[in-house]
Amino acid sequence: MSANRPVTNRPGRLAVWGALAIVYVIWGSTYLGIRVVAESLPAFGSAAMRFGIAGALLGLILIAVRAGGGCG
Repeated sequence: MSANRPVTNRPGRLAVWGALAIVYVIWGSTYLGIRVVAESLPAFGSAAMRFGIAGALLGLILIAVRAGGGCG
């Protein structure tokens, strides 16, 4: 008689290391981006650019969610 083992949805080792590598590269690239922007743009200009890009991305996500009929 075999014991019933619970089914888990744990990611494999490769998925965990891959996610960690993605975080490492993306997080590290933000420091490079800050360095480049700090040398080329004034502080309020870079802040306006960041908030503009973030607003545009959130707007696109909102349009996609509403078009797909999800969340509300």
